[in-house]
Amino acid sequence: MVSAIEFIALLGVAALALGLFGKRIVKDGKSRKQIAGLGAAVILMGALFGGFAFAGVPAFLDVSDDTPGPGQASLWSAVWDVATSDTDRTEASETLSVDAMTISYIMTDANMDGLGDVNMGAVLINENVGKSTDVWATDVSIGSIPTVLVSNIPTPVANFTADRSRYNIAYTEDSGGGTWTQVQEDFVTNDVPTGASTTLSLNLPVDPAVADDLPAGQSLVFTYVVGGVTLFVKCVESG
Repeated sequence: MVSAIEFIALLGVAALALGLFGKRIVKDGKSRKQIAGLGAAVILMGALFGGFAFAGVPAFLDVSDDTPGPGQASLWSAVWDVATSDTDRTEASETLSVDAMTISYIMTDANMDGLGDVNMGAVLINENVGKSTDVWATDVSIGSIPTVLVSNIPTPVANFTADRSRYNIAYTEDSGGGTWTQVQEDFVTNDVPTGASTTLSLNLPVDPAVADDLPAGQSLVFTYVVGGVTLFVKCVESG
């Protein structure tokens, strides 16, 4: 953005050039001299103001509206919250990885065949460095949805919306910071405070008719990108 001082200097240069070389535009020689003199004066004023600003004189500092928007950086951490994560079936086991970034559900064939929901809880921590009044932008999105061969056609296991424009995922902010909004398949915010910890729910309906065709011993792997961090959900059929 051009500062006030730079704008004044540009006006001065334009006026000086018009006065010295603008015979075709300003016919009268006296008027050209006056314009050139005015341009030189404006350039001098801009230089003086610039010097004062460089010296740190408050009255001459740039006062243009360059207020920064929300920051967006990669310093986020995200993990699954096993206490708020589950499927709608009875699992033989539920295992959280050591880094808390992968949850594995092992279930019988009968339970996998009826799988209808994979509802996850995530904890997102803003680790960006800043003042307590600083806010930061981030988002949550689907990384990948597994497919199953149905009549020899790879078919996504997740349900779509009624108009089939997107996966029918629903997000909520359960606690923490920031104002979150769902935009299609994404969950976005522009105002998570520095150091805030936010608990989110990611609720994804699954088509049991597609899950029913998963071969014995195979698994469904869902990925989500939470604040730039990839988290995994594995639903494994025990056979």
